[in-house]
Amino acid sequence: MPHRRLQPIPLPATGPRAALAAGSVATYAVAFLALAPAWGPGATALAILPVALVAWLYGLRAGLAVALLCLPLDTLLANLVGFPGWGAVVAQDRGGGHAALVAVGTIVGHLRDLGGHLRAEVAERARAEATLRQQAAAMDAAIDGIAIVDAAGHHRYANSAYAALFGHAVPAALLGIPWQALVPGGERAALAREVGTALATVGHWRGESTGVRRDGGTFPQESSLTRIDAAASVRVVRDVSERTAFEARLAHLAHHDPLTGLPNRTLLLDHLGQALGRARRGGPPCTTLFLDLDRFKEVNDTLGHDAGDRLLVAVAGRLRAALGAGDTLARLGGDEFAVLLEERAEMDAAGIVARLLAALTAPLALDGREYHLDASVGIVTGLAGYARPEEVLRDADIAMYRAKAAGGADYALFDPAMQAALTTRVVLERDLRGALDRGEFALHHQPIVELATGRIAEVEALVRWHHPARGLVSPAAFIPLAEETGLIVPLGRWVLGEACRQARAWADAGTPVAVAVNLTAREFQRPDLAGEVAAVLAATGLAPELLRLEITESLAMRDAAATVATLVALRDLGVQIAIDDFGTGYSSLAYLKRLPVDTLKIDKAFVDGLGSDAGDTAIAAAIVALGHTLGLRVIAEGVETAAQAAALRDLGCDFAQGYHFARPLPATEVGTLLGRGAPLGVTLALGTRRVVSTGELHRRRRTRDRQRLLPAGGPSAD
Repeated sequence: MPHRRLQPIPLPATGPRAALAAGSVATYAVAFLALAPAWGPGATALAILPVALVAWLYGLRAGLAVALLCLPLDTLLANLVGFPGWGAVVAQDRGGGHAALVAVGTIVGHLRDLGGHLRAEVAERARAEATLRQQAAAMDAAIDGIAIVDAAGHHRYANSAYAALFGHAVPAALLGIPWQALVPGGERAALAREVGTALATVGHWRGESTGVRRDGGTFPQESSLTRIDAAASVRVVRDVSERTAFEARLAHLAHHDPLTGLPNRTLLLDHLGQALGRARRGGPPCTTLFLDLDRFKEVNDTLGHDAGDRLLVAVAGRLRAALGAGDTLARLGGDEFAVLLEERAEMDAAGIVARLLAALTAPLALDGREYHLDASVGIVTGLAGYARPEEVLRDADIAMYRAKAAGGADYALFDPAMQAALTTRVVLERDLRGALDRGEFALHHQPIVELATGRIAEVEALVRWHHPARGLVSPAAFIPLAEETGLIVPLGRWVLGEACRQARAWADAGTPVAVAVNLTAREFQRPDLAGEVAAVLAATGLAPELLRLEITESLAMRDAAATVATLVALRDLGVQIAIDDFGTGYSSLAYLKRLPVDTLKIDKAFVDGLGSDAGDTAIAAAIVALGHTLGLRVIAEGVETAAQAAALRDLGCDFAQGYHFARPLPATEVGTLLGRGAPLGVTLALGTRRVVSTGELHRRRRTRDRQRLLPAGGPSAD
């Protein structure tokens, strides 16, 4: 058998296996060296041999040198292994191995504890390093820019976001640069002082400033600096460009009209407030205009709101072009605009208003059609006596309504009397809203007299308002207000019901008389009008022929088809119908023939001139002749003198009403007159004109189809 040379076990110089080999050598060395004293003199030197052999077998060449270090005496061994009791144990028991074994166990225990502490420290350090790596990765992944600066402000660390904010590709480019260099020169010194003071006092600063990029561009930034210790602070920066732009957009929307882009009421009031402040300090003159487009609602109703909006944009452009650069044009809402003219004299303001109105009246093309717009303008000149901008705008609005009430397409200057009138109107409207519930309304009835006999043929119901503080309020004061506010509908419903109830009471008393009730535009245009009238007749038990409903000529001409349909529905109920204020509404005679009406009422305007104005006399005569030809009764309104009554009798008018016969009276007084049966206002002779009977009128009506309209006689026939 060939002799095999003992070869060392190949091991790597480093790594787990090398560590295992080194540990084995150390263990053998400790064991042999610990037992050597018990074996007698010279045993220590002999114990080195196995240690050296093991080291050689494992290929630890350096281990041999370590083994040689163990050759000194036992005291040296004690120092090397760190076991102070070793020498004493050897001295006391050199002849036995028991103490040596105890020492070996103790040494091994100490080595085990030492290894555990080392492993724990290594693991703790590994965890700490991992945490630092995670924190560094988190900071580098943050959206906000984060940097660490020293006490002088120089950058010592920066994450990628921080570098990108300021236009750098890598954070290292910022190291050593002071953060103050990233702020515009104009802000730098003041900001540095502010930040330094905050860090020294509270250890923290936060605010908004301007950042400067590498290419010189700027951006709005929100940043903070927080002191870590005396040597370092952390700086966090965020680009707030989007937020700033959004806030600017919100601010613009809050102060500008979204449709036209003009300043809105809020911004206008702000400018007015500033002008008031300058005026108190003796500033230049200032004029405020309030402009409202006339009849613009008709455009919206006809073309739709989309077309109306485009028209408003075009109007805003024209108004802007007619103003100067220093003037403020605002849209208040709807079709209302306002203009603030600063440093303009009153004469200049009048010229500007004329330009504005001219700009609107010029043809405006939209969707292939041309529009001609008008506006009403209210003007407040000067700001003396005003404390708040809202007051200026209020008075300009009041003046605008005065211009609109005068017909529109014009302007009106504000004066304090307008404010007093408006205050009265507002108070009146407030009181009017509760007057019906409080029972403050009452009906008066004006007799309608048959001119041939003087007897009361009908009465007209007229509403009166007994105000608890103002007394009797004129219908001219509250009826238009009721129409504007819509209160005329419940009020008209009450008038109709009360008039029918009273007429039924007179009929039950043996003095039946027809009652006439006026219908306003709002009431007549209600789709359920015929149903409401039928319900009132049923509730009161009044015979339909004792009710006459009156509408004005202008209302009858407004919508031919709808008017005819409504009147037919009312006639089907059996009620009478009259056209009031005839002669003022430019009626079409062809259209008039189609209306199912019974009576024409001559307007007071033509009665006033009877006997003195040839034109009024001729018109009254023509209306009487027209009515009779169409088979209609004719009633003259506003007869105040005996001469007017006589003239109407001479013209052949059938009935009349007015102060000459009787004023509007409470129901009790009318009942007394009806009970007496005495004629009213027939002190003069009847004259030579023949009065046509009611029966004859109905016969003419049935035979009038397409008959040529001729006057029934004339002044020359007397």
